[in-house]
Amino acid sequence: MLTSCKQMALYTARTIFTHFKKTITDYGPVEFECKVYLFDVKTLNGRLECFDGENSVTIPFITGVNLVEACIDAMKAETVHVIAIINTDENITGKIMIKKIRLLDIKTMSDSITKKMPA
Repeated sequence: MLTSCKQMALYTARTIFTHFKKTITDYGPVEFECKVYLFDVKTLNGRLECFDGENSVTIPFITGVNLVEACIDAMKAETVHVIAIINTDENITGKIMIKKIRLLDIKTMSDSITKKMPA
């Protein structure tokens, strides 16, 4: 039971903000370049650093078991080419923020060079 006005206001604010918050998922694969700087093998979660001119943004990602070795190799590279699905949230003010990225494929620059060269 709510005993004070402060608790009631907090409860009302939580219900309003959770009611208006909705998740928008872009199902189309998106390709971009970034740097993988953190990866946990047990949880398959990590962080990407994406560059927008001079600014850098860190974004959490999740991947499957099939990309564990590729993520470890990607941490050694300067930049990697990523194909991913982006999950976004729209808050009450209408601002869309990236919530999490689900990685589908990672290619380092050395992988793309070796694949392009004929045998």
